[in-house]
Amino acid sequence: MCLRELQIIVYRKTENPHNITYGELRRNAELLTYLCNNNIHSEEDFQNVVNAAAEKSDRLKKSSDKLLQEIEERENILKDGARYIELNKIRMPTAVQLEELMKYNYLTKFNLRSEADIEIHKQEIERLKSELSETEKSLEAAEKEKSTAATNYKTYLRQMQSDYDFVLNRLKREQEEIKIAEQDLPREQERAAHANQEYYR
Repeated sequence: MCLRELQIIVYRKTENPHNITYGELRRNAELLTYLCNNNIHSEEDFQNVVNAAAEKSDRLKKSSDKLLQEIEERENILKDGARYIELNKIRMPTAVQLEELMKYNYLTKFNLRSEADIEIHKQEIERLKSELSETEKSLEAAEKEKSTAATNYKTYLRQMQSDYDFVLNRLKREQEEIKIAEQDLPREQERAAHANQEYYR
């Protein structure tokens, strides 16, 4: 498949072969390498590769956002957890203390009872940050692959359109040549008939 694509894309006939730029040759070479490396044999294959790259990038972006949210939540535990635990230990809180406790109501779901609980979340933050770092590296690579796939697909579509235009123009020329030949045919037949008459005289 790669050799056939090479013949179609790089060595295709053009109206003005000298107008092919270095940039175009480089883009075509990159496209051919991409086609071979990704086992692409059709436009549908190419669309599948582009879609898969986009889906992977989106999935990693969602994972990154989720990890950032979890880290932020747990960092709030480190910031407000000690005061939340302290307020919860007061048996007869004042109205001011109750109002302050309401500000920390978002910590209720973490079931904080002691400094040991806060320490667990501190350790979890380190694990989440490590996971986030790896996810961001993967996301960076996925976004690069997404961009590469999209760029090569645009080159592919542009090249296929160029090939289509070339074939269309060639067919138009052939039809014009046939039309001219058909118009000249009666004259040629008349000339041949006249020549035969002259010969037999």
